[in-house]
Amino acid sequence: MRSYAHTFKSIALAILLLAAAPVSIAVTVTEADITTATSQPNGVVLGGDGGIWFTEEAASKIGRVNSSTGAVTNEFATLTANAGPTGIQRRHCRIYFGNHRQ
Repeated sequence: MRSYAHTFKSIALAILLLAAAPVSIAVTVTEADITTATSQPNGVVLGGDGGIWFTEEAASKIGRVNSSTGAVTNEFATLTANAGPTGIQRRHCRIYFGNHRQ
């Protein structure tokens, strides 16, 4: 009968061996064309809807990229003109952004 200490040592050794194994990850980068020229895209966040949301600082807009197609599907003007949105984040399935200037 094996002891718990021996079993634990075997599990710990297996974890160390797995952690030391080289890992290869394939990454695909897709560029999306933004319809607003010179918009200066800035912050990026993955939304709860699966879309990729970003700010357009110079255009004072928030945009959304469809993660399945890679196309910009929506652009929304900020409520404040010349707001210059920069940072963007997701909290509780909602998108929040900060204005750089007002």
